[in-house]
Amino acid sequence: MSSKTYKTLEDTHLTVCEPAVMYEPSVSVSDKFNPNAPSQVTQEEFMEYIRKIESGNFIPWDIAQKQFNGWKKEYLASRLL
Repeated sequence: MSSKTYKTLEDTHLTVCEPAVMYEPSVSVSDKFNPNAPSQVTQEEFMEYIRKIESGNFIPWDIAQKQFNGWKKEYLASRLL
């Protein structure tokens, strides 16, 4: 059996990989939206929110589909050149 001796680090805390700077998020965890937490709104507030969405600009499905198909044809034609 050989009698070799190996050097070991005496200062073992340097071998642990730790970040040089601690990460601190710019937004606290409590400020983020939690989908598992119930929301506390009244029915009137909810319906007002829905009315605001419905009063926005909507494009009928057939017109939106024509616009998308036109864009898709132009995009694919430009990719094939």
